[in-house]
Amino acid sequence: MYLQTISYQLGVRVKGLVPYFHKSHLENLMLLVIGIAYRRSVSLPKAASAVPYRRIQLESRVERFELLVQCEKLIPLEALKPVAKKLLKGVSRRGRVEICAIMDRTMINDTINLLYISVAYGRRALPLGWVRVPHEGNSGLKLQQQLLTWFKQCLPEGARVSVIADREFHSIYLAQWIENTLGLNFVLRIKAGTKVYYQGCWFSAGELARKGEIFFGLRSESQLRDRRSIGSSW
Repeated sequence: MYLQTISYQLGVRVKGLVPYFHKSHLENLMLLVIGIAYRRSVSLPKAASAVPYRRIQLESRVERFELLVQCEKLIPLEALKPVAKKLLKGVSRRGRVEICAIMDRTMINDTINLLYISVAYGRRALPLGWVRVPHEGNSGLKLQQQLLTWFKQCLPEGARVSVIADREFHSIYLAQWIENTLGLNFVLRIKAGTKVYYQGCWFSAGELARKGEIFFGLRSESQLRDRRSIGSSW
């Protein structure tokens, strides 16, 4: 009875996430989410072994899940948008708390290259959405802009936001775009040898940055944090 109740409630929520899905796809998506939650693993065979419907053989469940995740209609950013909106609204607490978003890239099983964005909550980073990088190595500006544009669309009105990213995202073009187009604060880690224009002169970031200190530039309010970090605005 408990599993039936959970399945029904989850089915209603899943239908709202991907309303254009066929009924069979919605059922398989619901089963996959239940399996992942129960087994605490994204492994398809492990998730398939935990679904409540035993009338389907394990091999058939795995095959259904494989077809589901390969379905062209299942677009992660579109399906996750309502979830991200609700999560960010709760974190923001109607603008009383600043949202700290973290953009990064990871490799899964050395085969899947993902660019993702998460939100800091307590001591955890809660994933919001991701896009697949179609090649090995660093992501490009267009993919970064795509993900951050989606993130901006998920933000509640009046939210205070800072985007934090590692050295892979130190591009001045990305920094200017975040400030001028999205209107968000940012902290992008840079190399110590990066040249910085400060008070009419050029310096290396390593010459200016000191741990625990913040510097403000003349052209804007450039912030140097720690030894290799620089923040908005330019």
